[in-house]
Amino acid sequence: IRDRDVARYTIAELHHEHSRTLAASAEKRLAELKESFAGDEARLAELEQLIQSGRAERERLLALMHESSEGRLYHQLTEQGRAQEVELMRLRDLCMKVDDRLRKRVKDAKDWLRDVRHAPLPAPLDLSRFENAIEILEGCEVDASSNALARLREAADQLCVAIRRGFANDQQEITRLRGEKTDLDAQIAALRAGLPPIPQPLLNLLNDRLLHLTAGDRPARALRELCEVTDETWREAIEVAFTEKFAIVVSEEHYPDALHHYHALTAAQQGSRAASESLIHPARAAKSSAKVAKGSLAEKIETSHPVARAVVDELFGQMICVKKIDDFEKRPQAILADGLMIRDAIVQRHRHYDGVPFVGKRGLQRQLEIKTVQLQDIEARLRRLEPLEIEINGLISDKEQKVSDHQSLSQDFVRLESLPLREKEHEDLMARLQAMDTGALNELEARAHECLA
Repeated sequence: IRDRDVARYTIAELHHEHSRTLAASAEKRLAELKESFAGDEARLAELEQLIQSGRAERERLLALMHESSEGRLYHQLTEQGRAQEVELMRLRDLCMKVDDRLRKRVKDAKDWLRDVRHAPLPAPLDLSRFENAIEILEGCEVDASSNALARLREAADQLCVAIRRGFANDQQEITRLRGEKTDLDAQIAALRAGLPPIPQPLLNLLNDRLLHLTAGDRPARALRELCEVTDETWREAIEVAFTEKFAIVVSEEHYPDALHHYHALTAAQQGSRAASESLIHPARAAKSSAKVAKGSLAEKIETSHPVARAVVDELFGQMICVKKIDDFEKRPQAILADGLMIRDAIVQRHRHYDGVPFVGKRGLQRQLEIKTVQLQDIEARLRRLEPLEIEINGLISDKEQKVSDHQSLSQDFVRLESLPLREKEHEDLMARLQAMDTGALNELEARAHECLA
């Protein structure tokens, strides 16, 4: 323990000796610096004394000037003159900046006018009012620029209205085509999935509610998907006359539940754009003993489903396909290739064919081909029209930048309105100073300023 204490004491002694050496060295260096900068310190003290003396002399000279009323007036007027000069400098600088901005407004307006001349419109625009507004702005003084800018902006606004009006027909066409494209995109997506592009709320409802009763197969199917057209020359007649193509077929065991759900289906659920759906009674259809005559429309519809076969035979088994309307009189039931048919005393055509087939997989495939071509045509027309729309919208958008509202300059115009008055006030003040006998006062003021030099 004693050795440890001795070691600590020895270390402390060494540290103390080292610190004493450093302190002596620092004191010696400080003395050398003081001796080296002694002349500078004396000069600084001398300068401080001169500054104080100069300030005192200036105060004495200014006080001497203010002893007389003429001196006080002279001092007041000169200070006022300096303030006016500062304000005039600011206003003149602002005037130059405003003048530059006005020249830029004129240039931007001319650039916009050049673009408008080449606008893709069916008829040329009347540009005279805007051209006149540019000429007025270009030739007017700064103090009249506010009204000229307002006139230019108003002419530009009216020109934009005319541009919109001139492009209105094409804009309506673009809007219509975009709507049709959206519909076609959805329809094509459904067709590629093997579904008809039309709502079938009853079919979807039955497949949802009855699915748990089956082994995983769809419990409900539409007649149109159970049938195929075997003779495409008679597809138009089949699509028109086969009004029950969206009728739904279920098994006999599922029919009671299907009937219950069909009865509970509301108008809101069915919707106005849905397919004309109905429900087939499978047991009654199976009991049908309809005969199929040779040359009937039923022969041109193929199906392997017994209920679908029975319904098709019942509807079209005796409806003979004829090529001439004169042959109607020779048959109790007959149909032309365009869907016009006679059944006993009734001659009717449910609708004119719209060229959109629904019956069978081949029908949906043909519909997909048709609508793909329609989509390609719409896209081609949009590719032609949309660049024009972009150009028109760009012109109207550029107006906000190139013919901007004059309110952004209004505060500057208000400030510049005072420039002539401020110049007149400064001229009067200078004339008043020149009329005074200011020789001695000028000398005193000059000496006072020299005291600060």
